[in-house]
Amino acid sequence: SHTLISLLPSREAWPHSSLVHMFDLLMEHYNPNGSFHVGTTVGVPSVSELVKRLAVAQQQEKPVLILGTTLSHMYAVDNDGNHDLALPPGSFILETGGTKNQTDHEPDGARLQKFLQSYGIPVDQVIIEYGMAELGSQAYGRQNAEGTNTNSRPTLQFPPWVLCSTLDPDTLRPVKIGE
Repeated sequence: SHTLISLLPSREAWPHSSLVHMFDLLMEHYNPNGSFHVGTTVGVPSVSELVKRLAVAQQQEKPVLILGTTLSHMYAVDNDGNHDLALPPGSFILETGGTKNQTDHEPDGARLQKFLQSYGIPVDQVIIEYGMAELGSQAYGRQNAEGTNTNSRPTLQFPPWVLCSTLDPDTLRPVKIGE
């Protein structure tokens, strides 16, 4: 199984974060003895700790799954200090979407290209997660391995229990298609 590495702090450090809670549940369920947090309490990953964990994974030839927000992944690859962030074969990253209120960020394609280059993984090993409290669930997507166009975003798929309707904002009644 994969070693899970969260770029965010633990649930104990950030008890009110639903995303941290979700990451911790994944870590506890899929690899309780082989999961690590490298996130600091101020919300950025410890890149030196990440580099250490990845070096061990490379040495053991053990794939990893790195869990993080777009911003935490950006921080890691922008602050690697020219250390090797290449992931072992079979590894994935999970990117949880947007850049929340950040105005100085790269376009999606350039950011994805930077992730692919820094982590040394193919495009189909980047999992995109998008969650909305309003929908009560998350959607997931991956780039097509044949489609190397990093400027396109994958189609996100919601689980079957998520139903979506368009409502008139004034009446809250369903709107017909085309209205």
